[in-house]
Amino acid sequence: MNNETIGILVGVGALLIAIGTFLLQRLKYHSELKSTIAVNKTKIEDFITNFGGLDKKIDGIYDKLDKRMDKMEIGMSSLETKIEPFWNLIRTDLVGLLHKPTHEEMDALIEKFQRNELNNEEAIELFKLLWKENDGDSSRHIVTLLVTTMLEAEYDIPKEVISNVGFYSENFESNSRREIESERHGLSVGS
Repeated sequence: MNNETIGILVGVGALLIAIGTFLLQRLKYHSELKSTIAVNKTKIEDFITNFGGLDKKIDGIYDKLDKRMDKMEIGMSSLETKIEPFWNLIRTDLVGLLHKPTHEEMDALIEKFQRNELNNEEAIELFKLLWKENDGDSSRHIVTLLVTTMLEAEYDIPKEVISNVGFYSENFESNSRREIESERHGLSVGS
């Protein structure tokens, strides 16, 4: 063998050793990766096993909430049935106490309210007028309170309208103070 052949064999041998080393490293990496995957798979399976009951617990909570909601709906339906005649009495009879011959616009809206024909804008206007025209008469004041409560429940009365009238308004406060002072002195309201 001559030097040239020996050099080729040494080069090929070195190349084979380099390829073998590379393949061994890749095989080792693949083996470690496979081991890591197996460990992670075990961890995932343990997690599912340990927390697998969590979905059942959550389902149980939802079932309890559904049952409570069903009971609440039954209770609300029963309450609505019991209170409906009261609201009808207010709509048909008591609201008539708020009629004033000098307030045609308010009277027209009250009549539409009695017939259940108000649109939302009219309901807002009636709400404002009722509180604006509240004269402190305790029976009219109570009916105003009941009717405006109905209006709030049945229509979309903006919060800024509500906060500018009723209990929050200066008119209500002064009327209430006037009632209290009149009662203290044995006078009727408005005297």
